[in-house]
Order: sequence, then C-alpha cells, then structure tokens
Amino acid sequence: MISRSAIDLILQFEVGNKNYYNKFLFRPSYRGTGIIIGIGYDLGNTYKTQLIDDWDGNINPNYFPLLFRVLGLNGNPAKQMLTSDLLKVNIPYLCAYEVFIKRTIPRGYSMAKFIYPQIDDLNDNTRGALVSLVLSRGTSLEGENREEMREIIDFTRNRDYEGIADALERSKRHFEEKGLDDQVKRREAEADLVLSSLF
Repeated sequence: MISRSAIDLILQFEVGNKNYYNKFLFRPSYRGTGIIIGIGYDLGNTYKTQLIDDWDGNINPNYFPLLFRVLGLNGNPAKQMLTSDLLKVNIPYLCAYEVFIKRTIPRGYSMAKFIYPQIDDLNDNTRGALVSLVLSRGTSLEGENREEMREIIDFTRNRDYEGIADALERSKRHFEEKGLDDQVKRREAEADLVLSSLF
C-alpha cells in the first residue's frame, strides 16, 4: 500500500518515537483540534461505531464511555474535557501501533484515493507522501490554502513525480505564515520522500 519509509515519516510527525510516546502520549492529549489518542487518532473527527470497530480488543472496554464523551468535539470544548476522568485512559504503544497500521493507514489511503483517484498508479513512496498529506490536512480542496493540493490532482494523473514534490514543498507556505514549524517540516519531508523514489 505505502512504503516503510512513508510509515516511518508519518510516525515521526505524529508521535516522534516509541520512547516519546510512552513518556508523553500514552494518555489522551489535546493538540489544537480534538482529543488525540494513540498515534494521531483524532476523536474530534470520529464517530462511535468507528471508534469501537477500530479499538475493540486494543483498549480496556471500560475506556469507551470516557472516550464517547469527547467524540466530535474540537477546539476549546475538546480541551476543556481533558480532565482527570479522561486521563485514566492508558493506551500501550503496541496497541496504538496496531490500530495505526490496520486502521489509520488504510483509512488514510482511502481518503487520499478519494481526491487523487490515480494514486494506485504511483510508486509506494509517493502514495505514502499523499497519505501523510491527507492524514494531516484532510480531504477538503476548498480555499486558497488548498491550491497545491488541487494541483496534485493533475500531477498524479500524469505521474508527474517532480510536480507532486514541488507542490508539496510549495504548500508549506501556508504554515510558515502561521509559525507551524511541524507542518512546514512535514511538507518538506513528504516532498523529499517523493523525490527519493526517483533515484
């Protein structure tokens, strides 16, 4: 589906590494959108049956009622729910990794294919870069700050790898203006991953 290098890239920007996860991210956290659990799993964009399907067998079932309370919440309403009750939820790295590999990555691929229908025709590094992009930014193509994402539609159709890499690189401008260094570095890494597949 996507390359090991792409998986490592996404992991790096979502959790850093296993040690960092075990120290800081094994409990729910708030990162500016919704409540995040596991490896970049955003409860602000999740519904009840999806949560159960994804996590049943990977977390203590007693955690589900606590997590249900924050489904669909974003911004301050989500942040205010990060209380002692919710912080009882503890997700080991291996459980988070299993959900990431078996659920998050395939869902991200489906999201990428929704806006880039020719993604199957690309090499696995480039597919992975586009999965990283949509996991980070979603599938909306509306607005000036999605200009490069729209350009990539034609580039994927034409298997223009340099065009895809250039669009990813240029799209970092939307985050430089806001001082979002992680997003800037992620776009750069995605572009580099695409280019690396050409050599």
